[in-house]
Amino acid sequence: MDSKRVYIVPHSHWDREWYFTIEDSNLILAENMSHLLNVLKNDESYTGYVFDGQLSVVEEYLKVEPGKKELIKELVTAKRLFIGPWYTQADSLLVHKESLVRNLLYGVLGAEAFGHSMNVGYLPDIFGQNTYLPSVFNGFGIDYSILQRGIYTDELNGDVHFNWESPDGLGVKSALLPLGYGPGKFLEAEEAYREETLYPLVDKISRLSSRTNHILFPSGGDQVLVREQFPETVSQLNKLEDGNTYVLSDYETYMEETWDDKAFTHTIKGELIGTELSRMHRTIRSQRYDIKYWNSLVEHKLIDQLEPLAVIGLQEGLTYPKARIDEMWKELFDVHAHDSIGGCNSDETNRAIVERLKKVNRQVDGLMNIIKKQLTQAVVKGNSLENCLVVFNTQAKQSVQSFETILFTREEHIVLEDADGRNVSFSLIESEYVDGGKKIQVTDEGEKQIPLPGYYKHKILVQSATIPSLGYTTFNIKPSESKSSRENDEGLKGVENNLYKLVVDNNKLIATDKTSGTDIKNFIRFEDTADAGDSYDYSPLVGSEAIYLTETELVSAEVFEHVQKMTVTHKGKLPARLNDRKDSDSPEMVDFEVTTILELRS
Repeated sequence: MDSKRVYIVPHSHWDREWYFTIEDSNLILAENMSHLLNVLKNDESYTGYVFDGQLSVVEEYLKVEPGKKELIKELVTAKRLFIGPWYTQADSLLVHKESLVRNLLYGVLGAEAFGHSMNVGYLPDIFGQNTYLPSVFNGFGIDYSILQRGIYTDELNGDVHFNWESPDGLGVKSALLPLGYGPGKFLEAEEAYREETLYPLVDKISRLSSRTNHILFPSGGDQVLVREQFPETVSQLNKLEDGNTYVLSDYETYMEETWDDKAFTHTIKGELIGTELSRMHRTIRSQRYDIKYWNSLVEHKLIDQLEPLAVIGLQEGLTYPKARIDEMWKELFDVHAHDSIGGCNSDETNRAIVERLKKVNRQVDGLMNIIKKQLTQAVVKGNSLENCLVVFNTQAKQSVQSFETILFTREEHIVLEDADGRNVSFSLIESEYVDGGKKIQVTDEGEKQIPLPGYYKHKILVQSATIPSLGYTTFNIKPSESKSSRENDEGLKGVENNLYKLVVDNNKLIATDKTSGTDIKNFIRFEDTADAGDSYDYSPLVGSEAIYLTETELVSAEVFEHVQKMTVTHKGKLPARLNDRKDSDSPEMVDFEVTTILELRS
């Protein structure tokens, strides 16, 4: 075996939750971190320890051990404890790219506040690498990346060191962990371990590192305690004079001392989802749809609605709610952590994840509601308006589109006018009278219930409105003597506009393209297949056939001035359990129904 310089990197990979809950994880974290800090404080020969490249675990720990903050700062500044650049280890193919940027933003800034953010985009365990990660790392001034999953050996061109490049041409100096992040987890100097484990593993990595004699040997694992004996173990290994040099090190030092621009010229581009060296779980992207749905919804509201709305508020003199938004992002990052967002967890953990997403969703909705009210009050006061509708555009471009909204008025019949006094065309979708209830008034005779006037709740569709980018427009709401018109829709089998016609005929949903005259029967159908996989992956059941819901029932068809709506249901019976798909003689079947609302606008 040729002489090698073997970099022993002690570390802990920290799953925020998995088959255990986040509460379980945090309890173990407190014990683990306290022990680690004690070892680093009292043993100067323990030169470095990587705590998974994420900041959140440190913040979580300091909630219960705030007195350890200065010690952590001391160790991080001295580069003996490595945290960051991530806030949490996010699964990069399962979340919005902007979420990855923010995750790094909070992680880098937070770690730097402790003294240093690790200069390595560390990706030890996530299921696939986003194509834009090199560009994002580059934007944060992160020079290196170390990753485990996603690359085939024939892509490496003989060496685990390569330039990883995004579609925009920006790249990062990278190294693959061909044996994962735990080959040295149980490192020791005994002969049996050396001959049976250490030397074969070093040789394996060496064969994939043809352009350097440096070997990266990660020595840690999931939720592991610091191995107190590692400095002594490394010392003993060096005394053996086996031809290798062993150094207790860290990822940052390894990349700085190993990278050679002349030797490592090979470039790998784009998304990394290869499965040769480690599993990828490609179908995890559709596992636990409830988690994926709520995460996508909250990301969209936070990125595309709340933050732009807060910027509009800032332009109008409101205070930007940075602290509240920061907290929402951090709570969302907990869900983005590896395993959490994948849904490959215990049922108890997955239920908790969904509830945390719903909690963030409520916070986002609540803060948006406050900002909209404050902005509307400012607009009404500034323009001397008595009764108006304010519509916001949170996009970075002018919006010209129709929209639905709810209005509350004292009047049963209303009209809308724009800022120039012109009537604005809209369809009245629904209207109902709402009792005003009562208020409690304290008198000298005791409490009395005083009736409050009622009001009308209108659901309307405004045909067209032009709203400036990151701005708003206003509509005056005025009483009208004429009643809003609505066509008679009794007996309708469907809806249509100038382009399409949708009907239910003989329990078949048919779409007609009026331009070409083409009919598409059952243009919406629902497919159900057996999933015999696990919490990570979908796997079809051998011999089982897909079940299709095509029988359609028309629930209602409604025609308004500018919109037509059609509600249909697809009904059928599905096997109750996986075993019922296997047992064709007497399977238990359950009723299943899907309701779909179709809308055509003029």
